[in-house]
Amino acid sequence: SSWRNIQDDDDDDEDDEEGTDDEKDSEGKPKPKKKIDPDEFEFETLHDPDGKKGSASSRMSRVVFHCNKWADAVKGVQDYVDSLSVAERELRKSIVDGVAEMNAAIASCHGESILDAAKDLEDLAQAGKWRRFKKEIEDVYSKRVQAKVSQLSQVPGALTQKTVSEYELIHDGIAKTFVDMIKNAEAELIERTPGGVDGLALKTTPVPVKHADDLTLREFVEEHAIPGKPVVIRGLRMINPDVPWTLEHIADVCGDVKVRLNTKSTTTTNWGGLVDAGRMPLNDFARQVQHNDTLRTWYLHDWSLNRYCPSIFGPPPYTEFTMPKYFAGDYFQRVPWIGYEQTWPSLFIGANATSSALHVDSGATNFWMYLMSGKKLWRFWDREQTFNLYHKPFTAHFRFRSFDVDLKRNPLLADAPMYEVVQEPGDLVFVPANSPHAVHNMDDITALSMNYVDATNLWLYLAGLVEDEAWEELEMFDVDVAPFGLVKGQKDVSFGEFKSQRVGWERANAEY
Repeated sequence: SSWRNIQDDDDDDEDDEEGTDDEKDSEGKPKPKKKIDPDEFEFETLHDPDGKKGSASSRMSRVVFHCNKWADAVKGVQDYVDSLSVAERELRKSIVDGVAEMNAAIASCHGESILDAAKDLEDLAQAGKWRRFKKEIEDVYSKRVQAKVSQLSQVPGALTQKTVSEYELIHDGIAKTFVDMIKNAEAELIERTPGGVDGLALKTTPVPVKHADDLTLREFVEEHAIPGKPVVIRGLRMINPDVPWTLEHIADVCGDVKVRLNTKSTTTTNWGGLVDAGRMPLNDFARQVQHNDTLRTWYLHDWSLNRYCPSIFGPPPYTEFTMPKYFAGDYFQRVPWIGYEQTWPSLFIGANATSSALHVDSGATNFWMYLMSGKKLWRFWDREQTFNLYHKPFTAHFRFRSFDVDLKRNPLLADAPMYEVVQEPGDLVFVPANSPHAVHNMDDITALSMNYVDATNLWLYLAGLVEDEAWEELEMFDVDVAPFGLVKGQKDVSFGEFKSQRVGWERANAEY
């Protein structure tokens, strides 16, 4: 579900270590690469007391850029504080005070969060003013570093090497404040817990399980998708029961196309803790994974059936797969030229005990997984809880093991209520946008998944595009091009109907 990082199978492998690619030692030999410790908080420092990293202007541009990034990172902690009641804030003063201190430092080094503009985005989008919004955001975000440095340059003495050095020190202090905030929050939690650290316990909430015959689209949207609450849906009829998608069927239909396989690593900050394991023909992997000890540690992860094995959906009108009504309003199918409309559903094949580490799906997309065989253990947290989950800013990494929780090492987890559920064959698990989740395969599994954007998470998705400065993609969501909305009377549709919805959808019918 790391949809924004999807690559073709022929792409070069990513390195999971911090390299010194062109650096040589005193003998001219390449320096060894530094191993990453993903659980260490190591942040880039900017302080350059000797002024060796460029002119005052270029150094200040670097300061403002990095302070902006910190502003976006701190926004997540601020959202957590904003979600607390007054009484809850009183019990978490170290976090409240820490955020205030960090925000003050960010303002001092001229940083600001682009995510503050998300509400403006919604207002402009509803008014149909995408191009105006694009220009305004470019002025605020893409050009703000240059504008700020230009403004400071006109103030006598504001951009000397000495004053820039002071700004760099302010920036570097933000990281220390962040780390201290975590330590202070841990101490505060332990102090108010009866029994201290030994009294800490995980708060576990079961994920609700609802049957498709009883779950209306309105209930799904208003009780789960919009508020960001997971749910398990049972009783869906997504695969033609006369032609079940077994491993043998998948091997026969998809053939010998080569696939990229992953394995889990504890020494990477990669998304989901996954690293490249190798490549092999899909039919070989599907037929050998249950018996080969090496392949049992490998995982086929998020492999696009639509791109690489479209015949799995049957001949036109593609009735071997049915898209449930809850997800039929996918905007990727209505917006041309984005590139993701051909990505899902995707295929997962994994052996017992394979897993993915805690992660958040890229792009603020909603996500579902339908299990065809095996069992999976899921753990979720609300999207406001990333601070208590030890998220490492500027990475996809969370600094704890989701299925090996140690509250003495990570006490803040006791302050983050956790959802947990075992997924059975035929169950569909819905993961709301921006919700941290981890998955452990309890059996050999085959599963389908999809990331999507609709009326329930559009603003989160667009805010991510703005943060990434993906202006061309943003402009594809012009209301004149993209017919938005959902209808409460939406029905399940065949895969052919799902892929054709751009032709027949009428915006005037939208009820969400």
